[in-house]
Amino acid sequence: MSEKYKFKGYRIDGVAACRLAYQYFEKAREFGMPPLLARLPQKQDFIGRKVSEPYAVQLAGEFDIWDKRNPDADTFQMGLRSGELSAHHWDNLLSQGLEERPDGARVTHSEAMVEALLKDGRLLQSYQRRSDEAQMRNSFVVEFEGFKFLALNTPAKGSLGFASKDVPETGHDALLKFNWSGQQWDVSMYHAKHRTDIDLSVIAVKYGGGGHKGACGFRAKTLPFVNSAA
Repeated sequence: MSEKYKFKGYRIDGVAACRLAYQYFEKAREFGMPPLLARLPQKQDFIGRKVSEPYAVQLAGEFDIWDKRNPDADTFQMGLRSGELSAHHWDNLLSQGLEERPDGARVTHSEAMVEALLKDGRLLQSYQRRSDEAQMRNSFVVEFEGFKFLALNTPAKGSLGFASKDVPETGHDALLKFNWSGQQWDVSMYHAKHRTDIDLSVIAVKYGGGGHKGACGFRAKTLPFVNSAA
């Protein structure tokens, strides 16, 4: 192992840093700093959603690693981007304290704040979906590293814009975005909804980048797939 990776810490491949950080500091609050790693949740605890954490942290973490089991993760991101959040808003998003709804139901501050952001997110998604469908008319399929990628030249981040064509009938294995920054190409790769078995990070690492299995990327002076467009 490289020397730069020989340090102590709480790291789990395939689990977002925000979820790990929340657990680390919550356990530190309970048991003292630094918390024993044996007291911290392990990978299957996160995958099975058996950890105690604010809903906002779970949604942000699952979006980060492209875990698509819960559609609220994508909607939550749209809500987060709908406006500037104050320190008070962030406190509520991370709070497990309880509040009472008008109907008498009791929910955590985090759940109540997430519900409000999901409402805003759904409105934005409706608009974004129409815009993305128009942009996807410029997409194409390219063969790269043994897979067929549905590709689009755009500075936009994330895979959500592919939704209108991210279906098996399009004939692709994965998704790819690329954009010229003025000095280099920024390339991002994402899982297609019907092919989550591919470890795209292996390709990213090969070209000097990195990231998660289903969401990763690299930078290059020339595009390695430019001559293979189909």
